[in-house]
Amino acid sequence: MNVVLTKNILLFLFLSLSVGCTTTGDPNQGGLIGWSEKKAKDRRIALEHEAREARQRAEAAQNNQRELEKREAELTNSVEKLEIQLTELRANNVELRKAFTKLIKDQKALNKELKALKEELDHTDYEKNEEHPNLISDQLQQQNKRLNAAILLLLQQR
Repeated sequence: MNVVLTKNILLFLFLSLSVGCTTTGDPNQGGLIGWSEKKAKDRRIALEHEAREARQRAEAAQNNQRELEKREAELTNSVEKLEIQLTELRANNVELRKAFTKLIKDQKALNKELKALKEELDHTDYEKNEEHPNLISDQLQQQNKRLNAAILLLLQQR
């Protein structure tokens, strides 16, 4: 029985090997019987070509990565500068708003003073003071000085 079993095993091995024996350049494929040196060289050349192309793609990707990193650094630097400028502009804006509010307040006060001076001028009765001509002259000069000062202040603010 051992002889029959041994023959069957040998027959099975022979059939397995003969079915798997195709001519190929890859020793991992096919079998030992159908190996071709020409196909192996062709396969090696194709693999070297694929490796060269892969290296070129990897090099191009690395160059692209370096360019992207450089651009990212430039943009980050620009963002940082713009953030500093924004902070400065916001602080300047606060100061300008304060100054503007003060100017508006001052202008209102000057307008009020100017209105009061005009009313005072309108209500002054010069004719009653005919007996004191110097008094009228002094009053007019004082009013003129106050009006001139108020007008100058208003003009300076504009």
